This record gives sequence, structure tokens and C-alpha cells, in this order.
Amino acid sequence: MTGRADRPRVAVSACLLGHRVRYDGRDKRAPTLIDALRGHVAVEPICPEVDAGLGAPREPIELVRTTAGVRVVGVRSRIDRTDAIEGVARALGVSAFAGLVLKRGSPSCEPRAVRVRGGAPEPGRFAAIVRAAAPDLPVVDEVDLADPDRLETFLAAVRVRARRSR
Repeated sequence: MTGRADRPRVAVSACLLGHRVRYDGRDKRAPTLIDALRGHVAVEPICPEVDAGLGAPREPIELVRTTAGVRVVGVRSRIDRTDAIEGVARALGVSAFAGLVLKRGSPSCEPRAVRVRGGAPEPGRFAAIVRAAAPDLPVVDEVDLADPDRLETFLAAVRVRARRSR
């Protein structure tokens, strides 16, 4: 679901749009979310894990607190994927977007707090890097947008950011 060029651009986790990009090769299509955004914004699918070269299906990842900080590692292989995920976030070009809708519970995309092995919960690594680069970027997850008031608040913030960046 992409939109007209005159609509604000919003990046959305591709799995929520029905793309089979999750670790298990499936999607988490959210028809209510898609319907809520239709007509208001131009949607661009993103998947930090696929964009980082991890493919789909793939080994699941998790966040782990280490002496080097919180790292993104393969659940079985323990291969560190942090640099790749963070590189995708830095390359995103957040100034081109008026908002971001991310997958709740994802070790890369969770906007608030996801489980960290050996530490306190914190945002997914992709989300954390994007938010640090653009603290004023409206960022929500699909559950937030199921609430009509939160949806309207998000869309209003998206419109404001889009006007400011023209």
C-alpha cells in the first residue's frame, strides 16, 4: 500500500503489511492498521533484519547485555548482528519520513521496551538508533494504532512533521 506523493511518507514494518519477512518466513499482517493508514499517508515497507542481509526465514535474534553494551545476537549461533542492524537504521534517512510504525516485541523494531537477556528491557536496536537520530519523529507500534485516539494523535504528529520538512 503506497500512496500519492502529496501524502506524508511513513515507514512501516514490512511484516505488518503482509510481507513474509519474519524469522519464520511468515508475516504479521495487520489489516486494521493498513485500513487506518489508507488514504492518510504514503506507506513504505521496511524490515531492518532483511535489509541487514539476514534473509527470511532466518535464525531468530535476541538482545543480550554484554560488557560492550546491548548486542543483537542469533539465538542459537550467537553470531552478533548488531552492526548490521544499526547500519540499516543509520542508512534509513529518517528525514525523508514523517512517521514510523514498528512491530511490537521485535528485538530490532520494538519502540519501547523488549526483553534483554542479562539486563533490563529497552527498545529494539533499530528503533533506538532511529529515535536517537530523530527524536521528534513520531514512532508507534501496531497496537498503539488500534486505539482510535492514539491513531489520530499519530496522524496529527505525522502531518505536523511533514509540514515542517517541506
